Amino acid sequence: MTTLTLTPNFTSKTLHADGKVCVGEKVDVSVIGVTEAQAANLRVRFRYGGTTVAVYPLEAGDVWVYASSTATANMNLNTDLFRALYEGFEDRDKLQCVIVVDNPDDENMYSSSQMQVGNWPAETGLDVPYSLSAYKDDIAALKVSVAEIEQGIADTDQFVASHTHNGGTSQQLQHGNLLGIGNNNHAQIDAALTAFSASIQTVSDAADDARVDLNAIKDLCAIVKAMPTTYAAQREARFAALIDGLIAALT
Repeated sequence: MTTLTLTPNFTSKTLHADGKVCVGEKVDVSVIGVTEAQAANLRVRFRYGGTTVAVYPLEAGDVWVYASSTATANMNLNTDLFRALYEGFEDRDKLQCVIVVDNPDDENMYSSSQMQVGNWPAETGLDVPYSLSAYKDDIAALKVSVAEIEQGIADTDQFVASHTHNGGTSQQLQHGNLLGIGNNNHAQIDAALTAFSASIQTVSDAADDARVDLNAIKDLCAIVKAMPTTYAAQREARFAALIDGLIAALT
């Protein structure tokens, strides 16, 4: 069985790789000098030209075995992307790849190093490579996610910038669910304002009528006041009638 021993230097982020591997192999990988917590989310990748061509863990159920500061696993280098790199190559050709040891959950890049990976010619119809189409590179996915968020922000900025409250052909925003809008919609508010305006007009008309009545009473008071004192009885009768008229006008 092919073995590969990886010893990361967490300070310099360099990696010592001991062993020789070929594309298409199943390799027993050991990562030396890690804690049990680090081993729980450890990831080893082979990369070429900025693309991950082999990775562990890959499938559901892939778990590192931890003992004595060492994490071990059986890594599959027989993947479609890795195999594709060697198409047309001679049997003993090699490619300079990069090995990366990291922890995607903690977002830590532990170490990396270059390593030559030899060719292992596959037999047609045999040694079927594992497809990496379902493997989701975290960094690539993050870039796509960030790009989508940035586009969403740009679209929102453009939408809001083109929105006005002065008519025209600008974008329209729905105002029905605004925070603190109250219990009444625009139609109910319009109806209430119309009713209130009608009430104000009614009160104004009543005030005008009362003003006419009060002016008439004022004129009668002036007439009664100007009557000679010899007509005291008539003055008292006029005042009594005047008081009755005032009461009637105010009720």
